Amino acid sequence: MKKRISALFVVLLLAFGLFASSEETAAISAHRYSALRSPSYSGTLEDVFVNPAALPLMRENILYKVSVSSSEAYDTSLLFSSTPTWYIQNMENELQGTVVSGSIALTAKSSSILGNRIEKSDSAYFDILAGVDIEIDLGYKLGDNFSFGFRLGGGNSLIREEKNISSYIDVVKNALFSPYEKIQDSERFVSTFGIMVFNDNFSLGVTTSSIIGENLDFSSYLSTIVGNTTLAVSFRGDMYSEQGDLNLLVPRLGATLSGMGFGKERAISLSGDLIIQLLKNAFVDAGIKYQYLVNEEDIKSILSFSLLGALEDFSLSFNLAFDFYGEYNFLPSIVFTYSN
Repeated sequence: MKKRISALFVVLLLAFGLFASSEETAAISAHRYSALRSPSYSGTLEDVFVNPAALPLMRENILYKVSVSSSEAYDTSLLFSSTPTWYIQNMENELQGTVVSGSIALTAKSSSILGNRIEKSDSAYFDILAGVDIEIDLGYKLGDNFSFGFRLGGGNSLIREEKNISSYIDVVKNALFSPYEKIQDSERFVSTFGIMVFNDNFSLGVTTSSIIGENLDFSSYLSTIVGNTTLAVSFRGDMYSEQGDLNLLVPRLGATLSGMGFGKERAISLSGDLIIQLLKNAFVDAGIKYQYLVNEEDIKSILSFSLLGALEDFSLSFNLAFDFYGEYNFLPSIVFTYSN
């Protein structure tokens, strides 16, 4: 009982945090380039954030999880140059907490996002986007080979305009102590539906967003649903041998199609990773992913690498992505998590 109260307290603190973001408010999020994430993957809480249908398939028996992450998106032409604060360009810092109870997971996010860089008199000024987001995931398993889930969430945004950032200390000071201004009509609502079909080695995952909308025109609504649908398939080697022992090496391969040919942004990605199981609660996961994205304005080709290490209740992961056609083409991130 005490653990449940403490977990709820953690999430409430995050929910009423000073600043937050979602995919809609974040200018750039390096986390989406992780090679270890796919709508067809399951077993961890991070998989649930990609596809809510993965919730009843978690191998982790956790009550709550807290993660701290920091990511950047660099224009490499500015790195190591005389440009003011060249090492701070599009920083995003996030604090996230999730409470899990059976088939329900409640998540609160709190983060700060730097954007709209302006240089004045050898100084760099940024707008700091802020807000709060809360999501609830529900997932259910039917039989031995099928699961489905829903995600509902929402939030709003605030902004701090043209703050002078000359060091990492200024990032913390401005994010914590500068006054915010409200952004008009910044409220947002998120709705996602996901399914998974699986056996011991193969898995099919489908997600679609914007399933709840105000558009009453059936053809437009159907086009939106199809355009926001992602289809993924994956293969994973056996985690245990025939004798019941942990296999040291577990390979995993995946392919994903986003947009289904109708969306504003379509993407095809191929990924592979190798899980090294040292102990039941200790492993290393190294992965690589290639993404080919096409939207209404341009084409992107992204190569990303990820390395995750986990020991008991702690994990630490590093992601590094290279966007070969984007304005910001070097995207590093680091994520630390604790669960109980």
